[in-house]
Amino acid sequence: MAKKPVAARKGAKPAKSGGTFTRILVLSLAVAFGLMFLPTVIFLAFAMLPTVAAYIVDRNPDKYEWICVGGLNFAGSVPFLLQLWTGRHTVEAAAAQLTDVFTLMAVYGAAGVGWLMFMALPPVVGVFVQMKAQRRVTTLKATQQRLIQTWGPEVGKTKG
Repeated sequence: MAKKPVAARKGAKPAKSGGTFTRILVLSLAVAFGLMFLPTVIFLAFAMLPTVAAYIVDRNPDKYEWICVGGLNFAGSVPFLLQLWTGRHTVEAAAAQLTDVFTLMAVYGAAGVGWLMFMALPPVVGVFVQMKAQRRVTTLKATQQRLIQTWGPEVGKTKG
């Protein structure tokens, strides 16, 4: 006689995924690392605002827009993060970088390039895919004509 599954046995409770202890541990570690790297957190919180905006306004359920914007936004932030990490890693240094116009132009400009790429590349890719499909149709029609010449007109007819 087969045994009942563990979840179907009397008094058995289904296993929880991610208990309260795990959540508290992750939250406390996040707070500890956030306080240890406070200048980095402050800089990234303001530098990555276009990425947050892209995530919020993206209506697609797959959310591709924030990835495109966020990748270039982060790439624009990296030189200034490295400057912050190799120099003075203080809140004052992070604030000084955030008030520098060149830093903001570079970081937000890179995010703007991400927005432009997200808007411009899909139509360009669509044109190339369409051209490739038309070329494939032309190739298949030429192959069909060669087969008709070799095997006769019966090959080109459809059943029906």
